[in-house]
Amino acid sequence: MNLTGESRRYEVQAGSRVARGALPAILAVALALRVWGLQTQSLTMDEVTDLTIAKQSLGAIIVTADGFPPLFHILLHWWLPVFGSDRSARWLSVAVSLLTVLAMWKLGRRVGGPLVGWASALLLAISPLHIWYSQEGRAYGLYFLCAALAIWLFFRARATDQPRDWVCYGASVVAGLYTHYAFALLLVALAAIVAVEPSHWVRFRRLALTHAGIAVLALPCAWLARADVSAQMAWPEAQHSVNLGTLAYALFSFVAGHSVGPSLRELHTVTAMDAIRETIPWAAAPGLACAYLIWLALKDGKSRPTAWRLILLIAVPLAMCVTLGALSAGFRVRYVAWCAIPLLALLALGVVRGRARWPTALAAGVVVSLAMVSIFRRQFDVRYMNEDTREAARYLAAQVDPAQPVFVTPGYMAGPLAYYLRGTRELGALPSVYTSADLGAALSLIQTKDQVDSSFWLVYTRTFHGDPKGRLLNELRERAHLVLRATFPGIELYQGRGSGLGRER
Repeated sequence: MNLTGESRRYEVQAGSRVARGALPAILAVALALRVWGLQTQSLTMDEVTDLTIAKQSLGAIIVTADGFPPLFHILLHWWLPVFGSDRSARWLSVAVSLLTVLAMWKLGRRVGGPLVGWASALLLAISPLHIWYSQEGRAYGLYFLCAALAIWLFFRARATDQPRDWVCYGASVVAGLYTHYAFALLLVALAAIVAVEPSHWVRFRRLALTHAGIAVLALPCAWLARADVSAQMAWPEAQHSVNLGTLAYALFSFVAGHSVGPSLRELHTVTAMDAIRETIPWAAAPGLACAYLIWLALKDGKSRPTAWRLILLIAVPLAMCVTLGALSAGFRVRYVAWCAIPLLALLALGVVRGRARWPTALAAGVVVSLAMVSIFRRQFDVRYMNEDTREAARYLAAQVDPAQPVFVTPGYMAGPLAYYLRGTRELGALPSVYTSADLGAALSLIQTKDQVDSSFWLVYTRTFHGDPKGRLLNELRERAHLVLRATFPGIELYQGRGSGLGRER
């Protein structure tokens, strides 16, 4: 049936209205998912640490050896006084995450046109991994933004070769390097793209000049890295085995986040085979769906070069991070979490190139369904919630006599608990129990502090660091008649009688 001129004009106008409304609608979805439950869960130990650092002077922030470059802490230092509350730290991450969705839209448009732009932005808006870091008052939200900007501006500068575009790209890279040291892996991936796509010297010259400028501006960052990397190596969680299962989990988490399969706490204790068995039912269908969408992007001759560029942006950093992790400080998904950006852009490219066929719609539906399940489990399943030090502190403040000593294992978790107790009581930070000597030191500390009466309390959390073999808990159950009094997400609260610790076994 042929359309009249009036009908065609109406269709064009309607299409324009949809196009104008698409991005605001996507941003509204992104905001709603990031605001939902934003302040429900306790601040993590890392968030409390970052707040403490950000409240220092700028000079102290810069030289603090905490494993990170100083940019995020400087931004947080300026942000907190404006809003006057520590709760606003997470709002900084929310604001940055919305800018990331905008950058993702620009990246998608650059690699595949308007439809790919909207699809890329939507996939990031509902990404469980990005929502996770968008609701955490730490540097990783900014890390995502710098990565999205750098990738988009790199592709744009390569296409236009305009000085302004190269300057903007260079600025985004420098910001990324001062946000996280692992941002350097993105530069390596971009260099790999340049290596496989040689260009004329005139175009290569501006690229080379830009990276020379980046190197100069990043020199102070390289100097700061020495102390930060040393501090990071000393952390209890620094050493982890790295294998193919680690790589598979990283790829899975880019789509599913951290709220499907074993929780981050459980990954410290379950065997690799148990983790695989629990994850496979969740990963099988989404894995096939993602593979199909990637195949669609590679199958289309027009999008194939772009698809391979995006694949390089995923594969190179992952391979390097796993290799470096095996040689040094271990591997963390969050170090390369930004790889979700090229992966989601690649999936969006496949969805659009699938031309609305039913297998494409089914594959996209599987990916979206997995994201929704993960988002809901993060909010309602205690397995995936932060350790609830806030409620544990309320219980201690309301139910426990201030004269009774309170001990925390592992010791570093005394920080977030003390934050919520607001200095109302002293906490005993117990040493982690790996050896008999560690066990003796922990028992001796409890016995020494337990001088007021015969009762003490134990905040027992993160056993994988504090008491991996359960030796402390078993010993206290036998000798101090330890009784479980309350449980909170990730935390058990025990009461014991210290009078029995002096007995010889």
